[in-house]
Amino acid sequence: MTEHRTRAKERRGALVVAPSPTVLRAGAVWVTIANWAEGIRDVLGRVAVALPEGVLTPEQVRSVASTLFSGPPTGDRVWDGSCAPRALPRQALSRRLAGVLPTWVKTAAKDLRAAAQAAGFARRPLPDLEFDPAFVWQHHDLFQVVGLRWARLLGVPLVVFVDAPQVWEAARWGVSRRGYAHLLERLAERPVLTHADLVLAVSPEVADVLERLGVAGDRMAVAGCRADPRRFTPEIDGTEVREALGLQGRVVVGWVGSFRRFHAVDLLVEALGQVTRHVGEVSLLAVGDGATRYETEALAAELGVHAVFPGAVPHEEVPRYLAAMDLAVLPARSADEFHYSPLKLREYMAAGLPVVAAEVGETSRVMTDGVDGVLVEPGSVTALAAAVAKLCQDSGSRAELGRAARRRALEETVERDVREVLGRLGL
Repeated sequence: MTEHRTRAKERRGALVVAPSPTVLRAGAVWVTIANWAEGIRDVLGRVAVALPEGVLTPEQVRSVASTLFSGPPTGDRVWDGSCAPRALPRQALSRRLAGVLPTWVKTAAKDLRAAAQAAGFARRPLPDLEFDPAFVWQHHDLFQVVGLRWARLLGVPLVVFVDAPQVWEAARWGVSRRGYAHLLERLAERPVLTHADLVLAVSPEVADVLERLGVAGDRMAVAGCRADPRRFTPEIDGTEVREALGLQGRVVVGWVGSFRRFHAVDLLVEALGQVTRHVGEVSLLAVGDGATRYETEALAAELGVHAVFPGAVPHEEVPRYLAAMDLAVLPARSADEFHYSPLKLREYMAAGLPVVAAEVGETSRVMTDGVDGVLVEPGSVTALAAAVAKLCQDSGSRAELGRAARRRALEETVERDVREVLGRLGL
């Protein structure tokens, strides 16, 4: 990296590259991209975020996240350049066809659309920036090669941030790519990963998969998702949210995220069914939307759990909802499914909330049981119920755990990760 190190003396800031929100529809991922963009700007002074739709500021990227967080479960609202949501055109014929086509055909069609869009993005000239970037930071996605191309044109290092190798993760969730999954992985993922100067994996589990794909260990580092401790603070007042949701005078057990099977919110509801037999005036506040939301609501009603489901909210509103909680929970069915770095865990901790979490993957590395959180056996409703019930009845322990969680969040920031990246690149 001698050339990079020499040229970087005259450079500052970074160019962040991400795919279109029409392709990357996970709100939490856009929060992570915004956090990285802001962290780079805080350390180096300048940053620009390039999407197929144009060049954004970190604040505009955060508006993308909020649009996706608060949009309907189908995700048909995207950033339109003015930080306001707009409706995508309804393609009635394609929607009708999607209802009858086999799943693998629909997956292949999505892959073709993503490939076409990425190819168009890769042909774009370098954005006209007001500064010379010291490096290019790209969020990993299928077919995305534009970051590599621009980094080589600029003569600077490429850093690729990987939530998970896309083909591998999709296969774990049961997505079928009949006969072409290995080819797609080899042609659409591996080249950028193996040519990047530094690959950031969100967890050791993801790093292991990347190494099997050919990424050298000396060009890889682990950098989990981080929360911005300036946005999530214990000083935020949640009284207004409590009053609006009818939660005054109750111990509020909270959860935030997308309702999907592997998030195991049903285990939390079952645990609260046991808690309410022994602890009165306990409520569940589950913020978010998704495929399993309504069956989770039905389960809460069946078990007699007092629960409030406000739906999805803009990400900038999440700190107020966390402030309305007395403790937060991160359940999991098993360690086998847990390869990611949960943003919600970091936000819970930054907000100064005591957290009860399944002892799996990232949670067992981030939290110390009994010090800055409570760890329980994954998949065990009984263990989860016991831990939640204990904290519901002990406000002193809640306060102590919350303070320790906040301290941990202040130690592990994106700014620290940015400085480590600079050190790894010799900048």
